[in-house]
Amino acid sequence: MNQWLSKLTAIVESLFSTNGHRNVVVPSEVAAGGVEAFRADMQLSAHFSLYELTATANASLQEENRTLTDDQVSKLSVLAAHGEKIRDIVNLPVVVHSGYRCNALNGVIPGSSSTSQHPRCEALDLAVLGQSVDDTFNILLAAAKMGSFQFGQLIIEEATRSYGVVRWVHCSVIGTLDPSKVGQVMKMVAGADGVTHYTMVDKLDF
Repeated sequence: MNQWLSKLTAIVESLFSTNGHRNVVVPSEVAAGGVEAFRADMQLSAHFSLYELTATANASLQEENRTLTDDQVSKLSVLAAHGEKIRDIVNLPVVVHSGYRCNALNGVIPGSSSTSQHPRCEALDLAVLGQSVDDTFNILLAAAKMGSFQFGQLIIEEATRSYGVVRWVHCSVIGTLDPSKVGQVMKMVAGADGVTHYTMVDKLDF
């Protein structure tokens, strides 16, 4: 009996890290990319860490947003490399507003789509320090037209917050994006009906 209890205790303790975060999930939570586990921070590239690409202002979902499979961590490394390419092109520091979003987080963000690339670890919402959103957008578009950069979608997006209107550049990798959408260049605009629409600016072939 005591031996059985000791084994049970060891199993329970293995499910949690020393800081109280869940370390390994039960089999019902196993995802397609392997077993999910709460991740410690790690450097994914020269200038981007895992915690930068999984950060959220939604404190109640922050831990869930850092509970990842090995496959997701690998995909975030690819996304970090995408961010490095953007940083090289603009030659300025890049600030990530939103990278990976778990399904729960994506579902509570106003305007987020169920087909968004964020839950697939394939998109960055970003701003560049010392550069306007429009300049960043135009520089990345010019680089793509010259053949030195590829993306899934390149979009100027905006949202109204309590402190005003916030704008950023959404730039995704091609990844699992619907092929018909690859190379789309768009801007988010408010229509006369008060509803936000995406206007196609260009469409590149990669």
